[in-house]
Amino acid sequence: MTEAELVKSLSERFYSDFADTVARRVRDAGGAVELLYRVATSPYANLPKPARHKAAFRSAYVLEKIYFAAPDAFMPFAGAFCDRDFPACTDRSAQRHFAKIMADLLGRYTPDSSSLERIAETAAQWAADPGTKRGADLGRRGAETLP
Repeated sequence: MTEAELVKSLSERFYSDFADTVARRVRDAGGAVELLYRVATSPYANLPKPARHKAAFRSAYVLEKIYFAAPDAFMPFAGAFCDRDFPACTDRSAQRHFAKIMADLLGRYTPDSSSLERIAETAAQWAADPGTKRGADLGRRGAETLP
């Protein structure tokens, strides 16, 4: 799978099992998880804002699906995700998917202390941002502890 093919898949008309279908295609194409990770964490500054948002949101959504279905496929990127890419995410919709990944990842991977500080600062900023959309589902960890 090439980057152009992946971006085309992410740009297709949205349907009910879109993320599962694209995640399956990515997993079935050898080495494409790395490509998806690069697309999900790329700023794509040259794209118009609507296309940039669609690429960021959908690639993060598919990456979340892959992470929870096959966490080992994500682990080669855990260090970069914690050190650089999680704090650098600026798309609010992508942030929700990245936050779900991070909530689980911290139980599987231990970043260094400076990365942990950046993660905590970033998560606090995202949570405090009044423009952040709140998901109906808090993800796989934490929802059961709410009152």
